[in-house]
Amino acid sequence: MSKLDINLVRRLPVLLARQGRSLELLTSTSLTSPPIGTPPTDIALSASSVLESAVPGTVIATISANGDSPWSFAKLNDPDSKFRVEGSNLILDQPIDFETDTEHAVRIRATNASGSHNKDFTISVLDVAEAVAPTVVDLSSTSVFENAGIGAQIATISSNGTAPVTYSIENDPDGKFAINGNALELAATLDFETDTEHPVTIRATNAA
Repeated sequence: MSKLDINLVRRLPVLLARQGRSLELLTSTSLTSPPIGTPPTDIALSASSVLESAVPGTVIATISANGDSPWSFAKLNDPDSKFRVEGSNLILDQPIDFETDTEHAVRIRATNASGSHNKDFTISVLDVAEAVAPTVVDLSSTSVFENAGIGAQIATISSNGTAPVTYSIENDPDGKFAINGNALELAATLDFETDTEHPVTIRATNAA
């Protein structure tokens, strides 16, 4: 065996040992490397209340999350079946009524490439004043001179209902009156010697 051959034999185990340690270090590093990106750990809504008068399809809030974007959002639980999630929007899916329930629960999940997070929210229902149907109709005056011309305003009409209120003549047996907005007007000539009074029935109508 030459001197050169002896040197090669002696060096070989050293090279193999170094290679082994290098491989072991590489394997250890790959097992302990952190995941790529940051998973969401919190979810937020831009609003947590909605008017009871809101119609299905109304956007209640924008959904956001921490962690790396992009995220996707999903509704996990909605015991009253009032909501849906579209993109990053929480949307009213069914009619709501303050007098029936003042709040509704919903659970939302945020997901990105690194993981997901769930969070429960309570959406408050805000009361809206209900329209009150009119029960009384009043006239500012109940008399008119016999020489008043056609179109003359006899009285202003008012009621106790929630505005806006519209008025109409329901009965006018003598055909003497007309309504213009909230004004009762004369629609035909009068004669005291023929009739000293004329009946009229007025209807008040509003949204209720």
